[in-house]
Amino acid sequence: RAHLVIGWLESAALVGFAVSIVVNAQRVHSTVGKPVAEAVIYSVFAVAIASLTVLLDRGKAGARTPFGLVQVFTVIAGLTFLAGSSSAAKGVGIVVTAAGALAFAALVRDSLG
Repeated sequence: RAHLVIGWLESAALVGFAVSIVVNAQRVHSTVGKPVAEAVIYSVFAVAIASLTVLLDRGKAGARTPFGLVQVFTVIAGLTFLAGSSSAAKGVGIVVTAAGALAFAALVRDSLG
């Protein structure tokens, strides 16, 4: 059931990230991009991951493939952070990549037995 825990953590982290985008934009009075739109997009992803996590918890086999695909994209996003130049980016990359890989592995393990 580790993939369920990671799914909830990913959802919470995305909501936190969405909030931080808006807060930071207000703090620095950003005129670049559309921070509210970006926050909405991350929030939609958070709701999608949470929904898939709920479906998996209820034993809905149809949620396995989309959840697994989300984890593959999570690993890709983490690898992108690892390519960053700052140590903070690399740290986030390690955590994100590990979360996606662990959730995917746990999903497959749970599916097999």
